[in-house]
Amino acid sequence: MSLTEIHPSRSSQLQTMTTTIIVARFIATTPITAFIAALAITLIVTFLAALAVAFVTTVVDAFVVALVTVSIMAFVAIFVVAFVVAFIAIFVVVFITASISYILLTAIILCANAEPRVFVILVFVLKGS
Repeated sequence: MSLTEIHPSRSSQLQTMTTTIIVARFIATTPITAFIAALAITLIVTFLAALAVAFVTTVVDAFVVALVTVSIMAFVAIFVVAFVVAFIAIFVVVFITASISYILLTAIILCANAEPRVFVILVFVLKGS
């Protein structure tokens, strides 16, 4: 009775399993082949582990570098925006204050020319505020 008579669809699987068992027994019972097989498995596993670590490290490093770069760019952008906003705000405040001061000074001079008592009242009002 051959393997094909047992089950036709399973014959190749059974032959592969039989061959694997024979090779495994030979490797396990012969010291040199067992050592070479263990060394080969160790090298393959070490290589795969190193490859996985290198891949993960590269991805993590790239992510960290991107995160740091984005953080620095965001910090610079926020600093520039804050500086520009502060500069504009200071400019506007100074400009408005200067404009108001100029308008008040002009009003005082015009009032003083028209009526000296109005000038004195405006001076007291401005000193009080």
